[in-house]
Parts: sequence; structure tokens; C-alpha cells
Amino acid sequence: MSGKRIVFPVLSLFFLVVFACSGIHQRDVPTSHGHHNETISGLKEELTRAPGSVTIRNRLGLAYLKTGRYAEAADEFTRVLEMDPDNALAVFRLGLVFINNDEMNKAIDLWQGYSNRYQPHVEKEICQHLTLLKIAESHRAAREALVSEEKLMTVTPPPHSVAVTYYQDLSPDRSLRAFQKGLAAMVITNLSNVESIEVVERLRMHALLQEIELAGTGIVSDTAAPRVGRLLGAENIIIGSLDTGSIRATTTVVSVSEDGILSTNVISVEKENFYELPAMITKEVIKAIGGQLSSSEEDAISEPYTKVYEAFIRFGEAIDALDSGNWQKSNELLEKAITADPGFSLAREVRDITPESESPDAETLKRMNAKQLSKHIETAMDTTISSKVEEEIDHLEYVEEIQEEMEEPEISEEEEVLEQEELFLNEQNEVAEEIREETLHEISDLPQFPSVPE
Repeated sequence: MSGKRIVFPVLSLFFLVVFACSGIHQRDVPTSHGHHNETISGLKEELTRAPGSVTIRNRLGLAYLKTGRYAEAADEFTRVLEMDPDNALAVFRLGLVFINNDEMNKAIDLWQGYSNRYQPHVEKEICQHLTLLKIAESHRAAREALVSEEKLMTVTPPPHSVAVTYYQDLSPDRSLRAFQKGLAAMVITNLSNVESIEVVERLRMHALLQEIELAGTGIVSDTAAPRVGRLLGAENIIIGSLDTGSIRATTTVVSVSEDGILSTNVISVEKENFYELPAMITKEVIKAIGGQLSSSEEDAISEPYTKVYEAFIRFGEAIDALDSGNWQKSNELLEKAITADPGFSLAREVRDITPESESPDAETLKRMNAKQLSKHIETAMDTTISSKVEEEIDHLEYVEEIQEEMEEPEISEEEEVLEQEELFLNEQNEVAEEIREETLHEISDLPQFPSVPE
């Protein structure tokens, strides 16, 4: 019984330690009066007593952020990250400082690739809001490029820079729309993994097509490709088409500086071998633009993302939904892709960066200014933190209930009868032992008679 009594205190201590180390402290939790009850002066006074406290600096940085003192907020969060490079809240809030300062690319660089397995809820929020931030910034950059188009026409893009557009669906029933989206996404991912090549992100490419009103089809002709390339800052534009029978993919590489076609390549595969296309197209593109491909990069590119056709199509449909700003549908389709092929890692990666259904859609993002976007992201994170705290409290209460049950176990009637019988037998044995000892004692007290001679 004593072993059971110490279970709950030990478990409570364990969960409280995990909770405290997670970077979310009770004073960081949003309240109806704001994030913190302490004033900036109070926090600064605390900091004089504990200058190495990451928690106090995080709270002070947040107080500065809340009051619009962005330079001071940036200083505090930067100090936190010097002491604790993986501190999720400091990474997140420093990103908010950059957004409020209209330094979107700094926020993108900070959040890009952030990973923290100890705080997956914060990591997930950062990844999803990074997508929203990229969409908003891509549209802003596209509008800016259109305003400066005349000047951009004289700029030569980097030689090994590439933008991949969607392949035109030439099938009689236009049944390859999902295929074209999935194929482009995989080719872009392949090229992004080649060190010698600079690739324009799909979100940037799609935002520009929307701004020049080509997003409805997503199709760029060879004559329009040089203009698109200059607006995106890409020397090489990949365009193409898809047709049925077997799956027939025609890929054309258009050079911006030469204002012409570098190469055209036709690849046909049977439907069951669809998964071979991304790697084959990627290698032809790299060859056409004179890029370098290491043996390890070639091995990685040659590995299919999925061999399950249904998973591939659901993935393409999810990309289409993502492009239209339908986050819920995109998430649902990605789940279907993963169900069809649990090993489809690219689908998982896209799912992890796809915004939640409550997030503003693409059209709303286009109209939001920096402070509106920052406010939305901060509010969403506050909700997540509050929810996480509630989950931790609920879990502790659950553990306590389990402990109480362990301390007072329920027993059946049969077990209770057996227990009572055992107690009765033990009592009878004790009585019998007492009688035996008393009898022996009485015998020892009897007078000793002399022995009778024979």
C-alpha cells in the first residue's frame, strides 16, 4: 500500500516538470487583462535579480511587443535565443516583431524549417502560420514586381534559378488536373533538394499567376514564360502538358535571358508507372539548364514519393484546394492520401504546413496588412497555449483520479468473503496459539513429585 501512495506525487512532479520545461509558463498564459499582469518596470526589476532568467526575458519581450516597442522586444527575444536557441516562444514572438515591422522575409527566414520535438504544438503553429505569411508576402511581392516590371525587364536572373509552372491538361475529359498539380509539386520538391539550383517556391509562383490572372488555368505559354520568369526572378521557366493513353508528359524549358526555348522533352509511362515521372522530368530539367547533380542527390530524386495512384491523386487535389485557399478540404484530402499510403512523407509534410480551417483564406490574406496578420497569428497562438494548459491540467486531474482508485481498489463480493474467512482463520490460529502457550505455562508451574524407587 505504501508503494501506491507515492505514485501520484511522483507522477504530478513529472508532469509539472515537463510542463514547466516546455517553455509555457503560467504567467505566459493569456488572461482577460492581456498576457501579463506585471508592468514593464516590474519585469525589469525582476530581471535585475535574475538576469539569466529566460522566463522573465520572454515575458518582458512580450510586454514590449504588446506596447509596440518592437526594437526592445527584439532585443529581449534575441537574448533569450542566445541563452536558449530552441526556445519556441522566443522564436515565435521574434517573428511577430518582424511582421509588425513589415519585415516579412526576416520572419520567414526565422520560422523556415523550425523544429522542436519537445514543443510540437508551437512548432505546428509556426509551420502553419509560416504558410499564411508566405502567401501574404508572395502576393505583396507579386504586386510590387508588376509595379516595377519595366525595371525588372533589364535585370538578368541567376543562371541556375528555376520556376516550375503547372502542366497543361490536354486529356479529352480534362481528368489530369489533380495529376498536374501533384506532378508540379513533386518536381519543385526534387529541384529544391539540389544544391546547385535555386528554385522559386510554388506559393510565390501561384501568387504571381493570380495577380496576372493566369491562376484559373495555371498555364503559362512559351511566349509568356520570359515575362513570368523576370517577374519571379527566375532564369528558367518550366512549362509543359499532360495527355492520356499512357501518361504522356511534355516538358519545355524556357530561358529568360535568351528569350527562347532551351529544350523540349517528351516522356511517356504507363499509368501504373506514374511515379517514375517526377524523377525523370527533374533530371531532364537539370541537364537542360546545366545544373550539377551529386550521386546522393540523384539517389534521393530517384526515390518515388508514392507508388499508390490514389494517394498521388488525392495529393494533387489537396494542392489544388490549398491554391484556392480551402484549408479544410486540403487537410481532408491530405489525410486521404496518407491513409491510402501511410509512407507518403511529402503528403505528411504538406499536411503539417497547411493552415487550420479557421485561418483566413487566400483572398483575405491578400487584403491584410502586417499588423492585422500579426494580430491574427498571435491570437491563434494564444488559443493554442491556453488549450495546451487546459490539457495539462486535465491530465493531472485524470492522474489524480487514477491514483485515488489505486489507493482504494474495489474488490468483488467473492474476494471480500475470502478476505473475511482469512481474517477469521488468522484469529482462530492466534487464539489456539495463546491456549497452547498458556497450557504449557500451567504445566511448568505444577509441583514436582519425587521419583518412586523401583
